Amino acid sequence: MVAAAGVPKKRTFKKFSSKGVDLDALLNMSTDDLVKLFPSRIRRRFSRGLTRKPMALIKKLRKA
Repeated sequence: MVAAAGVPKKRTFKKFSSKGVDLDALLNMSTDDLVKLFPSRIRRRFSRGLTRKPMALIKKLRKA
């Protein structure tokens, strides 16, 4: 809808957060700090090491 003066309302964007941590803080975290936020299954996966496919995905996500 258009406001009374004919100027469209400014859109408010959703602020992304995970487990109460903002996106900017998540991007700046080290892998060790980030793993502490994950559930046990993912923590185990990181402790055992990641294979080539997940590492490629992480690399693409960081680039984006």
